[in-house]
Amino acid sequence: MLGHGLVPMGAEDPRVLGIAHRMASTGVRVLIPHIPNVAALRIVSQDADLIAELIQVVADDSELCPNGRLGMMSASLSAGLCLAASGKPNVAHRISASLMVGTCTEGKSLFQFLMGGTEGAVDPYGRLIGLRSLAPRVYGTQNDLDRLLYLAALDLLPSEAVPDTGDLRKMPTDPDQKELFERLSSDTDFRVKEILGSSDSFQDLVEELDVASHLGSYRAPTTLLHGDNDKVVSPDQSRILYKHLKRKGVDCRLVISPLITHGQAHFPLFGLMGLPALVNSVAYFFRNLE
Repeated sequence: MLGHGLVPMGAEDPRVLGIAHRMASTGVRVLIPHIPNVAALRIVSQDADLIAELIQVVADDSELCPNGRLGMMSASLSAGLCLAASGKPNVAHRISASLMVGTCTEGKSLFQFLMGGTEGAVDPYGRLIGLRSLAPRVYGTQNDLDRLLYLAALDLLPSEAVPDTGDLRKMPTDPDQKELFERLSSDTDFRVKEILGSSDSFQDLVEELDVASHLGSYRAPTTLLHGDNDKVVSPDQSRILYKHLKRKGVDCRLVISPLITHGQAHFPLFGLMGLPALVNSVAYFFRNLE
C-alpha cells in the first residue's frame, strides 16, 4: 500500500504513479488508496483511522493480499498518519514491512518549525500545508483564506502535478481574508502568535502525529529514509522515531541521506558515496515484504 503524500492529484499524481509503476515492475502488487483530505492538502487526525480501515480491508481480501499482510510506504506528514494507523491494535499484525520517507514523528515540534522557522529554513509549500491544516481550527471556516492558501501551495508545484484551478482563481476574495492570508504567509511573529498561540484548538492533531505513542504492538521491520537538509520535516524526527522503535525491539534501519530532499531525489556529486546505504535500505524493505 503506497500512501500518496500531500499532493492535490492524490493517487493520480504522476510522481506517485511513477513510483508505483517502478515498484510494480519488480513483481510487487501496488495499491494506492486515494485519501481525500490528504489530496486536499490537509492533515486531519481522523484520517489515521481511515487508513487503518483501508489496511484491514485490503489485508482481508484474499485476492489482493493472499497472506493477509502487506507492506506500507509513504512520505512526510502522510507517513506519520500511516504509521499511526499501522500501530492500531486491529492492524499492527497486518504490516509486514514499512518504508517511510521524511516521516513526521512529533506534531508539536513539526508545527513549531513550520510556523516559526526562518524563511530560508522552511520549505514554503510545507508551511502552507501547515497553515491550511491549522487555520480552520484557529479561525473557523474562512473559505477565501482556505482557497488562497490552497492556490499559493499549488503555485509551488510542477505544472504536471496541478489540477485545473481556473474557476478557483476567478472567484472574488473578501479583503479581510486576503489581508489575513498575506499576514499569515509573510509575518512570522504574527503567524506564531495567531497559530501557535491557539495550539489548544489543534491538540488532537498534535496527538495523532505523536507517532511514538500510537505504535502499540507494531513490530514490522521498518526503513526510515530522510533527507539531511529536509526543510519540511527535520531529519531529527526520523532519528527520534528510530530510537523509539529500537527500544521497542523493532528491526529498524535509518538512513539520513544527502541524496534526497523532502522525498525528492537529489544527486550532488559529493553525496554519491551515500548511494549504497540508500539502495541497501530500500532493498531491506523489499526483502521483508511477504
